[in-house]
Amino acid sequence: MTMKFRRFLCFLTALLLISGCAGKEDGKKYPSEYETSPNPKMSELRLPSSPGEQVAVDSSGLVQIDYSNTSSGYLQAKLLRKPEKRMRLQITKDGVGNIAYDFTKENEYETFPFEQGSGTYLVKVLENRSGKTYTITLTLSLDVKLENERIPFLYPNQTVNYDSHTAAVKKAFELTKDDDTVLKRIATLYNYVVDNISYDSKKAKEVEDIYVLPVVDETLESKKGICFDYAALLAAMLRSQQIPTRLVTGNTTIEYHAWVEVYIEGKGWINPEILLHAKKWSRMDPTFDASDIDYKDDYEDKYYY
Repeated sequence: MTMKFRRFLCFLTALLLISGCAGKEDGKKYPSEYETSPNPKMSELRLPSSPGEQVAVDSSGLVQIDYSNTSSGYLQAKLLRKPEKRMRLQITKDGVGNIAYDFTKENEYETFPFEQGSGTYLVKVLENRSGKTYTITLTLSLDVKLENERIPFLYPNQTVNYDSHTAAVKKAFELTKDDDTVLKRIATLYNYVVDNISYDSKKAKEVEDIYVLPVVDETLESKKGICFDYAALLAAMLRSQQIPTRLVTGNTTIEYHAWVEVYIEGKGWINPEILLHAKKWSRMDPTFDASDIDYKDDYEDKYYY
């Protein structure tokens, strides 16, 4: 056991005796012990499916949506053929959210989460006409009743994308094989990302004005990335270990940023999250931690993935 890991566990034991910290967690008490649990198995990995029980096709005949598994926190959608114009998928809940996704594959389902919990979602397929003008080619109103509020963050999706063949998932199982509690698994995976992935300043400049989806295995192999890459890699590894994990994007006083939040059964979302160098519950921010940035200002959540 490394000195850093021992220090982290000591911090964690002490912290769990303290009533929460700033923000939503004020007044919440964390127990000093966390029960042991069996290691997750690869066969238990939660992966999305498209059984075809509830399917819709947009009026252009270009996009098909399978919404058979809304209770598991996601829908799947795919381009049926290569479009001549840009097609997008927009998902909102109760008029809030307004996330618009681009399709990245042809004739292959991609997964999109119901990240705002149970409720009524409007799903729209948009076809670009010119410039920033789009025509709605399909509207679905879905009454989503989740099995639980954490379940969307246990599955892969377009942003946190992985399966049983993903190297990052295999690495997560390898790294945590001797960990007997959820907290140890969180610490192991967090430390791995912080210690092994460096910030890619060149990429940060290249993607400054464009949206580029993270690819977790590229980050793992290259050992570098921007905040989106750090957060997606850590989220994928944690989800593979049955730890509900939200990838969050939003604003800091430094930059538009991405980080992660984890849910511990019986304790709730740790928000803000664990920073390994602080004796308090704080945000789990692998980018700032890996860059030795002691960021203490506000985070403003915007989107969950």
